[in-house]
Amino acid sequence: MGMRVRSGLLVILVLAPACTGSRQGTSSTRVPDSKAPTASGSPTTTSEPGWLAINVRFDPDAFFFTEGSVSFVDVFDEAGGLVGKTRSKDWRMFFRRQLQPGGYEAKTYRRPCDGSCQALKPPRDVCEFSVEMLEDGANRFIVVRAGRGGKCRVSDKGDVIDFDTDRAVTDHASFTQGLVAAGYELRERPGDRWLGRFFSNRGRSLSIGEEQLRTFEYASRSELKEISISPDGTGISSKDGLAGIIEWTEPHFYRSGRLLVLYLGDTPVVLETLNLVLGPQFAGR
Repeated sequence: MGMRVRSGLLVILVLAPACTGSRQGTSSTRVPDSKAPTASGSPTTTSEPGWLAINVRFDPDAFFFTEGSVSFVDVFDEAGGLVGKTRSKDWRMFFRRQLQPGGYEAKTYRRPCDGSCQALKPPRDVCEFSVEMLEDGANRFIVVRAGRGGKCRVSDKGDVIDFDTDRAVTDHASFTQGLVAAGYELRERPGDRWLGRFFSNRGRSLSIGEEQLRTFEYASRSELKEISISPDGTGISSKDGLAGIIEWTEPHFYRSGRLLVLYLGDTPVVLETLNLVLGPQFAGR
């Protein structure tokens, strides 16, 4: 893995490799909370809602429509009632809803624009799959990679991570608390000074299992937004005029509150965790 950095002259910056192996022990089902006795003395299991997070990426080349298109995620309950829906004109989108325990059916699709996107043609390239929300409030993380003709790849629907989504992430401290709540053991060290020049902030490096994240905390949200990052995450421009290019890897940028997070990798369970803890990436492949 490498980063090619451009600042007047072209130089090469080699980053520590980020392995793509999944962290052991993250894809496991929570043990239900202890059962409380009823008035008759028999135990009963508490039923809690959980968060369903679906990250969808359509193939941008295979899904080209001359007049554009709109992407959708629909989620239905067992009776066929619509419980959640989201739409986007982008080829990447993120669905997030809190749902009661039970079985659900999810559907992703695109509708080409008919002249303008005020009018839409019938659904194309539909992908459908089932989701089971557990009784103890565990969250579900699902990644969908959609192709032409309804061909799609859905991540292991057994991936369940325990995470308290009610805690808002605003800085480095609350972000690490969220990762610990998700079951990760963290190793932290100062960030790279040279890399930090392009973010006007040295930042910190977080190791979670065999994966590595880089975090940059700013004094305010406005200061964070002075860092310009291209939509695909490969181009970086600092407020001081320094420019860099990330190549040969999958960059993913997230921001929440005053925090900017960079993940160089493509391990599904890490992406799913970041999507739920921080929300959808704002730049990346």
